Amino acid sequence: MKRGLSRKVSLICMLMAVMICVGTCVCGYFMIRDSIRETYKITAYRLADTASFFVDGNTVAEYLNGREPDEDYEDMALFLSFLAEMNDLSALYLCTVDEASRTLTTIYDTRVEEAEQPERYARGVVDVIGTKGPLAPVRIFQTGESLDDDFIRKTDFGYNISAIVPIKNDAGESTALLVLDKSVPELITYVHRFLVLMLVVTAVIVLGLMLAYVALLRRKVIEPIEQITAAASSFVETKEPMPESMVARTQDEIETLALTMIQMERDINESMENLARVTAERERIAAELDVAEKIQSDMLPRIFPPYPNCPQFSIYATMTPAKEVGGDFYDFFCIDKDHFGLVMADVSGKGIPAALFMVISKTLIKNSAQPGRCPREIMEAVNRQLCENNDAAMFVTVWFGILEISTGKITAVNAGHEKPLVMKKGEEFVYLRDKHGMMLAALDMVRYKEYEIQLEPGDRLFLYTDGLLEATNSKNELYGEDRALRSMNAHKDETIHDLLEHVHKDTDVFVGEAPQFDDLTMMVLEYHGNDDE
Repeated sequence: MKRGLSRKVSLICMLMAVMICVGTCVCGYFMIRDSIRETYKITAYRLADTASFFVDGNTVAEYLNGREPDEDYEDMALFLSFLAEMNDLSALYLCTVDEASRTLTTIYDTRVEEAEQPERYARGVVDVIGTKGPLAPVRIFQTGESLDDDFIRKTDFGYNISAIVPIKNDAGESTALLVLDKSVPELITYVHRFLVLMLVVTAVIVLGLMLAYVALLRRKVIEPIEQITAAASSFVETKEPMPESMVARTQDEIETLALTMIQMERDINESMENLARVTAERERIAAELDVAEKIQSDMLPRIFPPYPNCPQFSIYATMTPAKEVGGDFYDFFCIDKDHFGLVMADVSGKGIPAALFMVISKTLIKNSAQPGRCPREIMEAVNRQLCENNDAAMFVTVWFGILEISTGKITAVNAGHEKPLVMKKGEEFVYLRDKHGMMLAALDMVRYKEYEIQLEPGDRLFLYTDGLLEATNSKNELYGEDRALRSMNAHKDETIHDLLEHVHKDTDVFVGEAPQFDDLTMMVLEYHGNDDE
């Protein structure tokens, strides 16, 4: 702060002080100069008017036309010399003007008596009008009126202010000019002294005011800002907000800034505490989700082959949840020695609610699959139970079938689920256009219809959830039925394990970097018949 804001403020104040001093001195210079010039001008013209009173305008020009100086001439010269001497005039002379040649001819000049070269100022000397105001004598002589303006010129006698008045005869005609030059060295000297004095006084006053202003600014602005900066640095290290008692009561925006910063620091501490609690809660939830994922995974059959002593069929399944836990599930179980249950289901929604509903659905389906009950009866019973107290309005799509192991006949019910694929031995997979019913937990009085699938040795049945067909890539394109069918047929001759692995890999390649949209569950059954082969 000391190297930054204080230095900048001081520099700005110094520049302002210099500008004020220069501006004040310039204005003062022109004001005093004009005032003194006006005083000298008035004095010069008053003296010129006084001198012209003793000049006879009727006869003055005759002294250049053959009239010899007489007593009147001597009296006029005596008075003009006295006036010039008493008022310390540089020059006082009478002349006539030749308008054509713009020359002055001297009638009388008070400098003739004391000059080292009297002939320069003698009667009858002709002089060319100077370059300073060259038209002024001609204009005055022509109009017979004195000029309102004055002018200062430099002559052999230094700087002078000139006053020119016309000498008129009784007819009002201009017969001569009276020119008066008054030395003005005092003007220059006085103005210079005044300028120096004003500069010194102004500098002292402005410097004093600026120093006082800088001190006030430092006490009221810089020091409170330094205090806020120090408090902020301390908060970074200690996380302790600045006490309000330490806030400088400046009654302005700086005080508001300090109080706002204190409140911000308190809010930061509160936010950090909340973040710590939220983080701990998330870690707890994550740990619980890990446990839930393991529990859900353990609920599904994971050991393959599941029945090594049952050579009539082979089965393999996988489930990949979109979140830690999912709503998809598959299941297979023995109902009796000759009947084998197959389940592929998809609960609405994702995450924990879907996982809980999945556990209930899976348990009810398996518990309801008692020997002697057909798939239609099992689905209707499970549907009634799921509809009870289903305030969350969740539902589940289910494909449920019972394989008669000895014959290869499957009796199935499709409760709103995806249609399965069937591959006959030596042929390709095709979609089975089966009969769809209402999903479970939608309406409690739904009646379901069964249909049959006859498998021969070497035939395969492929079940899946909508996570396969609705897999989406970064271009928002769906994987779809056609791609799924091509992928299945491209690997139809491989083992059921490799078949599912390749289909899953093809899906991953299609999706690419896009996030997984839905749970993906697949299951394939291959029927071998009663022969060992």
